[in-house]
Amino acid sequence: MKKLAITLLAVVGLATSFTSCKKDDDAGMDMMQDQAFVIAASSSNMFEVAAANLALSKTKNTNVTAFANHMLTDHGQTATDMQILARQKQLDVAESMPQKYQERLITLTALVDTAFNRQYATMMVTSHQETINLFTAASQNSVKDEGIKAFAAGKLPTLKRHLEEAVTLKTQIGQ
Repeated sequence: MKKLAITLLAVVGLATSFTSCKKDDDAGMDMMQDQAFVIAASSSNMFEVAAANLALSKTKNTNVTAFANHMLTDHGQTATDMQILARQKQLDVAESMPQKYQERLITLTALVDTAFNRQYATMMVTSHQETINLFTAASQNSVKDEGIKAFAAGKLPTLKRHLEEAVTLKTQIGQ
């Protein structure tokens, strides 16, 4: 009987420790999902700012200039908001752009005049579509932290407006 009691205690103890480890693993996965969103969102934002700065240095088109200035204002604020959120959640923002964004900037850098303006407008449409998808997923289910979900949901109206403006810019340029 004593052996049975010890065996039962051992089994219960193991089950408890496995459940506890599972909870720790789940918390770690949640943190990784939250961290992955913050990195992806801050990388995308970094690209928007860099592309806008490049546009301001390369274009003579007033529509492109106005759009780029608007992107700098809004995405500059988003960068600040993201840094504050990341600090509160003990997460890291991206320190550099992933290769896909670097390649887009290299493509833009090589272009001039109308070719630059057209490619910039096209990239802004694509980039905002990608970012809207990222923020929509985060606001619905891909992140676990409620504060990060709320941040993503709160930025969606502005991102959707940016997409509309990018589509309009593309039309104005003649694509």
